[in-house]
Amino acid sequence: VDAFIQRCKDLFDVCECQEHFARWQDGSKTITPVFHGQRGPEMVRTLIEIEDAFTKHVNKLLEVKSNILNVKSTQWHDYYTRFRTNVKDLEVMVQTLLTQAFDSHQTIQNYIHVLEIFEHFKVRENIRRELDKKTKDMWFMFTEEVNRVKRLLAMKKPDVPNMPKYAGAAHWARLLKRRVERPMEELERAKVFLSKTGSGQEAKASYNNLIQALEDFVRQTFAEWSASVAKESLSTRLDQPLMIRSSIAPELLDVNFDPVLLKLFEEIHHWERLMFEIPHYAAEIYLKKDELRTLREHVLLVVRDYNNII
Repeated sequence: VDAFIQRCKDLFDVCECQEHFARWQDGSKTITPVFHGQRGPEMVRTLIEIEDAFTKHVNKLLEVKSNILNVKSTQWHDYYTRFRTNVKDLEVMVQTLLTQAFDSHQTIQNYIHVLEIFEHFKVRENIRRELDKKTKDMWFMFTEEVNRVKRLLAMKKPDVPNMPKYAGAAHWARLLKRRVERPMEELERAKVFLSKTGSGQEAKASYNNLIQALEDFVRQTFAEWSASVAKESLSTRLDQPLMIRSSIAPELLDVNFDPVLLKLFEEIHHWERLMFEIPHYAAEIYLKKDELRTLREHVLLVVRDYNNII
């Protein structure tokens, strides 16, 4: 009975190998995976070669199929031992292919892609150790990216051309946030097949702290801008005359439309896109922006024509 049980275990092992080395699952073959990078087609060919070699080894086992369940026959044992040896050689080939696939692109997205391709090999100890190592390396890459963004935030030198001062700084922080959110979204989708590691938990904690710091920066920037927009000063700016005598040539005219109002309109436009609630006294003026812009353009035409006549 024990010999028969062992023979059944041998057959179960062969079936598992079919899933690992020949991509057989639920009676059908899964789609051939795609590898990224310039060497992608070469790695696909290597994978197919491994599968073809495995198929040959399985076909060799079929030569003794009539004695598979005959525990008194030693023929199966000899063939199965050779099969196991050949499978170990295939494992080495898979490990080599695994290393090449990870080295082809040192990015988090590629690491996730490769880990998913080889996920079904996790039950094989040697390959599982390599997959676990690469999983830790991937989390290390993510942590490095989080630290780079932290350093940029610590410098507090937003570089957003053609943007207003305060809203531009907020957009800059949101861009930094999106920079780390994208890989985290990929990692969250991949958690069904990623091995759980301590480095992964530490990376997530560091990521959450960074996201909180970025959001705090945006809220603080908005508070600073809101404080700079005093209700009294806005009213005063709207009461100024739209035309004044030129300081350079007194006989000419200049437009006196306050540039602060133009900056205000830009700030409000971008803060609304960031889904912030604008102070009501500033929002009331912003509702008149088109009217004020039209008025400014008309004044510009009048000033230009007047100066041309003079």
